Order: sequence, then C-alpha cells, then structure tokens
Amino acid sequence: MGAVLTSDGEAADQLLGVQTPIASETQLFADTTPDDGSYSPTPVPEISAKPATSIGPNGVPLYVELRGLTTPAREGQTYPVTFRFQKAGSVQAMVPVEIPKGP
Repeated sequence: MGAVLTSDGEAADQLLGVQTPIASETQLFADTTPDDGSYSPTPVPEISAKPATSIGPNGVPLYVELRGLTTPAREGQTYPVTFRFQKAGSVQAMVPVEIPKGP
C-alpha cells in the first residue's frame, strides 16, 4: 500500500505503525533508492515526519506491506486503516484500493 500523509502540525512526529482489520500484520517501508536509480524499499521501524510536510510518493516515499490478508482486497473497495503516530496518536482513515496500471 502506498500512501501520502500530510502533517499540518507545528512539531515533528513519527509514524510508528499501521493496522487494518483486513491484514494480520503490516510492515513499514521507506524507499532508499540508491544512486543507480533502482527501486529499493527497506523495512523500517518508523518514519519521521517534519512539521507541515508530506510523507509519501512526493516526499519521503512511504509504503506499507499488508501481510496475511484476512479478506481479499478488491479494487474500488475502501477499508479502514489506522495510522499510529508517536505524538498525534491513532488516526483512522478509509483507504481505497487501486490497482496500479502498467505502462
């Protein structure tokens, strides 16, 4: 799952984890693209967010792997996802499923 999270707070925060009832486990990844430009997502324990910035495809790339799906994720459906932050606490959002279209 790719996401863009926008902080409108005045203090830095950290995304500590993600939960959803459609997966038994999740793993945060950050894109640590090497100099050769190849895609290289790396598992991370948390992702830092500076005040008044976005993290995600246009900022620091954010990816969440959903493991052990408890229900099939179907394109066009939305599912509850809880993002857990160090300072902001838990924030729930309904996240749509979109299948990336290839070239």
